[in-house]
Amino acid sequence: MCRVFQVWLISAAVLSGAPGFAQSGKIPQAVIDECNAEAGASDLPDCLKNGAIAFEMLALARSEPFFGAAASRVIDPCREKNDTFHTTWICFENAAEKAVETRELIGRENIADACVAGISNPDVHAHLEAAYREKRDARFPDQMFFGGDMYSPFQGCPRDEAVMDADPVSEALADALGGSGVSTDARGDEACSAYGGLQRMIATSTVEELRAMPDQLEAMGEDKPDPKIVSRITGLPVEAVEFLYAKGDAEESQQRGMRTVALLGVFLRDSHPELLEEFFELTSRQADTDPDSFARQAAQAFFLTIMDAAEESYRQQCQ
Repeated sequence: MCRVFQVWLISAAVLSGAPGFAQSGKIPQAVIDECNAEAGASDLPDCLKNGAIAFEMLALARSEPFFGAAASRVIDPCREKNDTFHTTWICFENAAEKAVETRELIGRENIADACVAGISNPDVHAHLEAAYREKRDARFPDQMFFGGDMYSPFQGCPRDEAVMDADPVSEALADALGGSGVSTDARGDEACSAYGGLQRMIATSTVEELRAMPDQLEAMGEDKPDPKIVSRITGLPVEAVEFLYAKGDAEESQQRGMRTVALLGVFLRDSHPELLEEFFELTSRQADTDPDSFARQAAQAFFLTIMDAAEESYRQQCQ
């Protein structure tokens, strides 16, 4: 996994490579092609603006820690029945809004439609709406967006599909606390202890000490350094170091790395917010983007959303 204490210096890809965001801040080529084919001359600007936002929101909805694969099960049929990215987004967003309302009325366990159940998490929907508003306002602050476009609504999954057992997003950290072959309670205690140690270390270290740690760890030059040495450098318990550096398969390592990066951001925001700002500034320079550009703002908003989801799950699971 990513070296925990180097992420705010060397993991610019976490932000600049966030799915769903055009790195250049320009209109995606797929949207340009679609609008050239579908829109009249007077409609081109609105088609391009609406399409660009919709294109990126659809990608964001498909990503973690939003709705992930559950979003694709709704977006794909929405796309088949609608002609543009904009109307596809309206189809999906409306379906998610109705799914949340249904869940509030009868509970997720009583929703017979697997696709509706999969996008019914109210917290995730709220995060997605907030991301939409922030993206829209940052990229096209002078544009008026209206939702009155004609579109074909989502009609649901085939009736013979079962409701998915797991809520794919709301337990972002819980996925790491569980794991195949390991009891949730045992893995949860280990994870909570490690992340609690990380939180205490961040809170009790000075800014200067935290700034020095990445160079000290980099100087070790090892993919899996001695936990005792890392413990001496960071002040973390050896057991916490072993958990944070533990290897698994590629998917498990990637997921744990993202959760650790997200929680590191949470703990920095709580105790040393200036370091989090330095991280965002550094990633902007490494990605060669204007600090005020939409690409940087959108990537930062995406990462902050990941942090919020990880923090909520951490508080529920561990505190």
